[in-house]
Order: sequence, then C-alpha cells, then structure tokens
Amino acid sequence: MLKRVNGFWVSSIPTFKESILYLFSSRFSVPVWICILVGLAAAFIYEMGVLKIGREEGGACKIAVSLDRVEVSADLIWMIVGIVCVLGTIGVAILVSEVIRPLYVLRYIYPVSVVAWVVLGKALSRLKLRKVWALLLTVYMLATFLPPYISTYTSEKAANDNLQATLAATVDEIQPEDIIITNSSHISWTIAAYYYPGVTVKQIDLSAFPELDEDICYWLIVSGSQDMEAVFQQMEEQGFAWEQVVDAGNLGTHTVYIYQLCYEE
Repeated sequence: MLKRVNGFWVSSIPTFKESILYLFSSRFSVPVWICILVGLAAAFIYEMGVLKIGREEGGACKIAVSLDRVEVSADLIWMIVGIVCVLGTIGVAILVSEVIRPLYVLRYIYPVSVVAWVVLGKALSRLKLRKVWALLLTVYMLATFLPPYISTYTSEKAANDNLQATLAATVDEIQPEDIIITNSSHISWTIAAYYYPGVTVKQIDLSAFPELDEDICYWLIVSGSQDMEAVFQQMEEQGFAWEQVVDAGNLGTHTVYIYQLCYEE
C-alpha cells in the first residue's frame, strides 16, 4: 500500500525483510541464509562458552554443550553491539516513517551494511574450519555478484557516455538569454540548473503548450519518449520552427529528447 504524508516524495516504507536483504543481498538463496544464521548462532554460543569443540585422546572430534559456565567475551560484546546498531537503525527508521512521515529509503542504510558485513566476518572468524567457510563464502559471492556488477558497470558507463554526448551537443549552444522548457519536474527543479547554470528553466504541460515569446530562443527538453506530433503542430501555429538536437540522450538518470525552438520571420 502506498503511503503519502503532506505530499512528501517518499511514497512507501521498506519492510524489515527488505532492509536485511538490502544489507546483504536479495540474491542469496535460502540455504545460504540458513548457513549464515546457523554460523552466527554457533559463533554466539561458542563465545559464551556454551558450545565446546575439541578432540578426544583418540583424535575424534568432540562437541559438548554445557551451561555450567556462561561467559560474555569481548568478541561477543563487539558482535552484539554491531547487531544492535544494524537492527536499531532499521527499526528506528521504520518507526519514525510510520509514526511521523515516510522518510526511510533503503539506500539510506547503505553505510550500515559495512557494520553488518564486519559482524558476519567476525562471526565467521570464530568458527572452526573458518578458512574453509571463508573460501566457500568468497567463491559464492564472486559467482553471485560479479556478473551483475559487470552488467551494471557496462550500462552505467554507456549512460555516462550518452550524458557526455548530450552535454557536448547542448552546453555551448544554449545561451544565458535562452529559456529551457521541460515537461519534467526533476529537470526543471534541479537537473537543468546543474548542467546549464544561469539559464532560465520553466516547467510546462505538453498537452497545453504555452504561448512563446518571438524574441526568445527556446530549448524543449522532453523526459522520456512522447508523441510529439500535437506539440509540433502547436509550435508551428505560433510560427516557431523546431530542430531536434538530441535523440534519446541522458541528463542525470533521465532519458531526454532535446529540441531547439526558434521563431521564423
């Protein structure tokens, strides 16, 4: 269910499960999550002295559980504090969003992921055969994360190259006395002002194209693919000629189509 408070831009609140998956990975399978939870539990009871692992005289492995001497080691306290920091941050973010206003977005807890992974690493280091478990986790992570990382890197690099091409085609052409008009609130709010400082930016509705000043050169930045036939007709009725300068370019993270509008004598 979408939740809005006083028009605030955050429209939904992430769940606790979504937050935990974000800290680690939604790509982890159920068996991997089971191994992680079992490993954390084993590290805890081992540090408390409840679980004792050793070898008998004959060389056989001996595992014993005893509640006679329960201890709280420095390593255990360190792990507990880390877990409380992670879960507390998520809990407070969700609580404030539910009670006051939606302000929690998953990417806001990205810094906490460092703590979560360090706690996991610390727990792993306290287990028997820790080198084997560390190797298995590393191999699994590389197999799981490397392909999407390469795909993301490739797509982001292509988007950045497209952005540079868009700027190369427009930055030197758009003059301070020109006016940028756009149908996107994000572009009119911050993006155009960032890439074209000093140029006036106005947001418009393409379905009700505004009256243009004959003495001004306009730059129409359309976010996303739009049917422009009706818009072109309204331009021509006002005596403006148009030229497409950028076809499916990039500004920020938005795909844009940029047109130059000039009045024909």
